[in-house]
Amino acid sequence: MENNTEQQKMLAELGEKWERVGEGGLKRTFSFSSFKNAVEFVVRVADIAEEEKEYPQDIHLRYKKVVVEIFSRGEELDIKEIQLAEQIEFAYGWKEKVERAIVTKFFTLPVIATGFLILLLIALLKHLL
Repeated sequence: MENNTEQQKMLAELGEKWERVGEGGLKRTFSFSSFKNAVEFVVRVADIAEEEKEYPQDIHLRYKKVVVEIFSRGEELDIKEIQLAEQIEFAYGWKEKVERAIVTKFFTLPVIATGFLILLLIALLKHLL
């Protein structure tokens, strides 16, 4: 019974983005800023699976989206499958959050305009000197 309580706690911590598929499955769609990032994520999931010897049932790559499905070999999810989902979630969250923060911080219109003005001033100074 204690094991089931631990599983419920782990599922709650995993978050709402992982949807339950019956009693023995989890499914999550991940979004990326580019196709290349989505492919790199699939490779990270493969690395995690090989390291843990626990594998997703399906991985679907759809342009800038990746759908990961994890199913239990038994009737219900066990801790190993939930831990795999946690590791996949961590791998996604870390890289995507960093990437989005960089894009949001450094590629806004004011930052781009400032950079353009600096380049324009440098070109003007070179021309005058």
